[in-house]
Amino acid sequence: RDTLEWELLAGAREGATPVFGVCRGLQILNAFLGGTLWQDLKLMWPGSLLHDLSFPRDALIHTLQVVDPEGELGALLAADASLVNSRHHQAVKVLAPELHAVASAPDGIVEAAVGTVPGWWVWAVQWHPENLMMLAEQRALWERFAREVAARTGAAREPVAR
Repeated sequence: RDTLEWELLAGAREGATPVFGVCRGLQILNAFLGGTLWQDLKLMWPGSLLHDLSFPRDALIHTLQVVDPEGELGALLAADASLVNSRHHQAVKVLAPELHAVASAPDGIVEAAVGTVPGWWVWAVQWHPENLMMLAEQRALWERFAREVAARTGAAREPVAR
């Protein structure tokens, strides 16, 4: 899986294809771009928050602290008091040079980042917005990604409302 995802990211970077990394997606992006990971938060950072509540999938278990509200993702996340779900045991340890932190958990774990490579749209989040579609700010993440993909492919159209 790592090899396949690495190749997909290399192709996306080469072709300037938009990428929206979710959970493992943030982790693999970070590693691909030269960052490092905490391999097991409970073992390596015992004081960290609970980051691995699997059920229910839409349980909001911790807040986000927006560390850069100036960019588009930061402004979107800062617009509402963001609570997120969380189900991961790995996390960003050292953020890759080509990623910029936008939000963190109260314990300092990077929760949202954007890419800094010119011409390559990259957003990544550590939580699972696909399980939080009932929240407008979480839906907005997917809608923004869909608009970016549509603009890239020349198929600009509105996302399907659910």
